[in-house]
Amino acid sequence: MREDRIYRRRYLLHLHFTPGRSLVRSTLCMLFVGLFAFGSQADAQLVTDCVESGGDLVCTTTGSVNITGQTFSGNPDSLPVLNPSDAGFQIFTTGAATSADSYAVLDDPNFSEPAAFGANGFHLATSSSGAPAGMLANIVAVPVGYVSGAALPVSTATWANESIASLGLIPGSYVWSWGTGPTAGSATLNIIGSPIPEPTSLALFAISLGTIVSGPTSLRRRRD
Repeated sequence: MREDRIYRRRYLLHLHFTPGRSLVRSTLCMLFVGLFAFGSQADAQLVTDCVESGGDLVCTTTGSVNITGQTFSGNPDSLPVLNPSDAGFQIFTTGAATSADSYAVLDDPNFSEPAAFGANGFHLATSSSGAPAGMLANIVAVPVGYVSGAALPVSTATWANESIASLGLIPGSYVWSWGTGPTAGSATLNIIGSPIPEPTSLALFAISLGTIVSGPTSLRRRRD
């Protein structure tokens, strides 16, 4: 009985202080921290992610947007569109084809916009859902009645039977920004060329890594 207790104690110490186990714990911590950081970034400002899914290109807009101090410029009709190449008139919008509130951030002295995010011209989505949101060149479009800083309703736009390549898009992150301090805001378009690992995939990877690292440990324990 005493020998059994001693064995269990040694085994617990072995679990806690074996380098392989520490590596697995560290890897899992880094994975979860990375997922948390990614989610926090996505909630910070207006973010549109474009990914290939099931043979289509799907863009989804989430987050929030700071329009404090920006000039209201009316209620234009907003269409779900990608217009990547016209200099100074790059457009990305998701959501239903309907009226939107618009704010002329180009009047802000701190306004900046990216270069073209593709080579081809105007691409109207084949389907869309949700309230409109995105950038109409140098004007930010938000749902009618939107309150600055509030969470945007999720909106999508789908280009059926299209891909990043067929629409002439260039993978990368493209940022429109304006304001400073309490008036600072931004909109980010992410054209994602490679699929982002889902949490399930990351968990399976961690389990596989744990199996590989713990293998020699299990053998040593049996020998003991």
